[in-house]
Amino acid sequence: MAEVNGVKWHVVQGGQRLTTVINPAGTGFDDVWEVTYQIDSGPGSGTTGQVRIPAHQYNAETVKATINALVAHQHGIASL
Repeated sequence: MAEVNGVKWHVVQGGQRLTTVINPAGTGFDDVWEVTYQIDSGPGSGTTGQVRIPAHQYNAETVKATINALVAHQHGIASL
């Protein structure tokens, strides 16, 4: 379980999947990891989301930073 600004979240068990997508330029394909997470506390509790991380950037630090940014954003909106 991780936490950002007092809001706890976790990666959903079985929620990591390697897939291939068309690259943004539309000229080929890229491998990406799709990671599903769930917010566990605060007004957004129960909210789930998914991030896509390029396979060459897939590591704990990148996944955590990406999800932290989204959880902070979602927490702010749920607090309205």
